[in-house]
Amino acid sequence: MFIQIHQKKVSLQFADDLPIEQLKPLIEQFKPLSEWAKNMDPKLDVKNILIQSIDLFGKRIGFLKIKAEILNIEDNKTIPGIIFFRGDAVAILPIIKTPSQQWIMLTEQFRAPLGRKLLEIPAGMCDGDGNFSGVAIKELEEETGLHLNSKQLFDLGSFIPSAGGCDEKIHLFGLEIEKTDQEVELMQKQIYGEGDHEVIKLKFVKEEDARQMEDSKLLIALARFNRK
Repeated sequence: MFIQIHQKKVSLQFADDLPIEQLKPLIEQFKPLSEWAKNMDPKLDVKNILIQSIDLFGKRIGFLKIKAEILNIEDNKTIPGIIFFRGDAVAILPIIKTPSQQWIMLTEQFRAPLGRKLLEIPAGMCDGDGNFSGVAIKELEEETGLHLNSKQLFDLGSFIPSAGGCDEKIHLFGLEIEKTDQEVELMQKQIYGEGDHEVIKLKFVKEEDARQMEDSKLLIALARFNRK
């Protein structure tokens, strides 16, 4: 199997334990890999690519990890080529105004890579169709119970959180809505999430407290919201 990069066909090799024939059509449809190849800087020469692991989300690829030999032709040196592909994602900064206070609404759930819970803004992966605001609305409904439309969102740009090893780009949106104090209290008592794998609770914090959180999505969205 090959992938086109610049004017060259680059060989795709597979780890021994991967079912090659089953995965070939899925890899051809996996947009993060094809976009990576399409946008490759002409100063970089990709020699070969080893697909090391793939995680399926249903019938499509969710995560893909490769090791590539990539040469910088300007200095004839290789650059680190271990890449974890997950593609585009969205995150939403929900600002909730009540008669008594303005709140930042955060989700709380266990995050396996941290081994603990994390307070963060609602977020989710995209499916490759480029409808970022539509995905944002869907994630808001699943993670917070809010039923909104994309016209209520405002754009806060995008950022790349971990370019040293991952292609992910996160598209940020903001939202300002009004709720009563009683509605906020009720929302904090509910459990949200899609299916059994997500158990999400909501926390409402003041902006000065939100600025002390660890979530990079939250911190960047807040900075851009206050700059707009």
